[in-house]
Amino acid sequence: MTYPCYYASPANGDTPFLRGTATESSGDVLTVCPETCPSEMLKVPSASVFPRHEVDEDVADNAQLTHLNEASLLANLIRRYDADGIYTYTGTVLHALNPYKQLPSLYDEETRDAYRGKALGVMPPHVYAVADRARRMIVSEKKDQSIVVSGESGAGKTESCRAIVEHGAAGRKSGPGLGATPLPRGID
Repeated sequence: MTYPCYYASPANGDTPFLRGTATESSGDVLTVCPETCPSEMLKVPSASVFPRHEVDEDVADNAQLTHLNEASLLANLIRRYDADGIYTYTGTVLHALNPYKQLPSLYDEETRDAYRGKALGVMPPHVYAVADRARRMIVSEKKDQSIVVSGESGAGKTESCRAIVEHGAAGRKSGPGLGATPLPRGID
């Protein structure tokens, strides 16, 4: 049985996983034919080989990946990042990658308003979607909500927090949907 796969990069350089085709198994070792050198055959520990979809997947929610493993998840994040899609869901968790450049309209008022009152997953992944969901849960269920923002230094935590607060503050404006609903006391 042969199948498309990712395998751990022997060099562990900038690319942790490489693409190939797994061809045969011998105990805990698989034979992998690298995509970049089809005539070469590598012996790779089976724990370092991960199945991948035949066609590159670009999904907004990693939970929709055909093969949900570390290599597929990373490949999806890289594809989305390369297309300036810095936000990706895994279920209700939002992954944000710092683009290290200005992305026009990422945090403008029109974008912010587009997410107001929409269920998570209806619009493309965005920090405004998470902020709006938390705000709607505060209003509808009258229960406190938390948004955890974590990451390494320079990952964009401050920018994400600024966008969350901005979205919450903008929601206090009167307008369609939940825009006119004041936050419960103590949330100001």
